[in-house]
Amino acid sequence: MNLRIPGPTPCPEEVLLAGARQMMNHRGPEFAQILRRVTDGLNWVFGSSSDV
Repeated sequence: MNLRIPGPTPCPEEVLLAGARQMMNHRGPEFAQILRRVTDGLNWVFGSSSDV
């Protein structure tokens, strides 16, 4: 087998530390806040006042 994939790639320390953090609960208040901010931004991008 001949794999033509890139390898090893240097990774910044802040990326490694972010990957080591505990995952966010998708039903928790932190995720709800992020989701609201993203959907508000999408409404602005699409020029919509309806649900996106």
